[in-house]
Amino acid sequence: MDAPKGQRTLLIFDDCMLEKQEPIEKYFSQGRYGKADCFYLCQSYFKIPKSVIRENANLIVLFRQDLRNLRQLHEAYVACDMSFKEFISFIEHCWNNSEYSFAVLDLTSATDSGRYRCGLTKFMLKSKNIIINGKDTKRNCINFVIS
Repeated sequence: MDAPKGQRTLLIFDDCMLEKQEPIEKYFSQGRYGKADCFYLCQSYFKIPKSVIRENANLIVLFRQDLRNLRQLHEAYVACDMSFKEFISFIEHCWNNSEYSFAVLDLTSATDSGRYRCGLTKFMLKSKNIIINGKDTKRNCINFVIS
């Protein structure tokens, strides 16, 4: 599992849901010590084993999903930051750019430091107070900033 000195290893697990997960879990739990970065590609996030693989995830990349999966993702990772309606607005904004557009949940970043992204370069920033016609109003507002 150790990479040559000064190098890292990239492991991609694609459509492995029906395979034995123990060898894959070992890479997710111990790979960072051997300088290995792991990607687990799957059609349904909630069919990925929670105990090791999901709990060691740093980034979740979301291509088009059904409402059931989005609702579960919202409850697990997003509910403390925005309502489900705001989450859907954010996701649809990301997905409407092209057929292959995606949203990213960066579980290692703070809410206003890139936790929610459209693609890899557009960060969602949510502000509570905005000024409209010179008046400070309390509205939830989603702004996208290219970083």
